[in-house]
Amino acid sequence: MGHGRDLDILVVVNYLEDLKEKISLEEKIIEYLNRLFNYFITLDVHVLDIRGLDKNMEVGGFLSGLALGYGVVYDRLDIEEKILKMLEKLKEHSYIYVNRHGEWNISKIAKITLDMKKKNKT
Repeated sequence: MGHGRDLDILVVVNYLEDLKEKISLEEKIIEYLNRLFNYFITLDVHVLDIRGLDKNMEVGGFLSGLALGYGVVYDRLDIEEKILKMLEKLKEHSYIYVNRHGEWNISKIAKITLDMKKKNKT
């Protein structure tokens, strides 16, 4: 699809005190994972609390890019359900996602992603 060479990691916590705590957590996670993967993978870590997640789940938010592909590793906060609801909204209209790597019909991709998720549940 794109030419991005990094791995985006989204970490969602119940509550963040402030921006300083968010940045501190992101730095600690990146440092730990870089050591774990021996700096082989370029990582981009985003730490959000539930409130920040909800704000960014709006169509056009930076999390709309999840439609291009994602995997949930661990989910105690029912994030997968929130992502699926956002994908349902995305598939209803014609949205185009543009970044430096290209342009994608995110509505069509959201529909394909949802179909695959439903197929995997059965």
